[in-house]
Amino acid sequence: MVMRDPDGEHVVPGGRLDEGEGLLEALRRELLEETGWSVLGEPELIGLFHFHIHTPKPAGHRYPYPEFLQMLYRAEAEDYFPEAMEVDGFEVGAEFRAISEVRRLTLSQGEAALLQVLLET
Repeated sequence: MVMRDPDGEHVVPGGRLDEGEGLLEALRRELLEETGWSVLGEPELIGLFHFHIHTPKPAGHRYPYPEFLQMLYRAEAEDYFPEAMEVDGFEVGAEFRAISEVRRLTLSQGEAALLQVLLET
């Protein structure tokens, strides 16, 4: 699945835990809000991204800083609920594309490496 945000396209949707929420609960909620798709079965943990931000902390920034982790899961889409997508969220769209098209995207180094590993497994 390819995600679109105001800055471009990417293949790893993101999100944050809500208070009292577990990792898989957050994964299911975030995917539904950002893509409109529910998840079939149990997602498989495949790795993580470790972020370290080198710029000064922005005023009003309320998330972990300067380091945070993004857990990476592989999941199978089940049902599509476009009405569940956030109207005012960061993501402006999501769509399935052929692997040949996804390989031609300009991705971050991390996403490109992740995509390569996933396509080899």
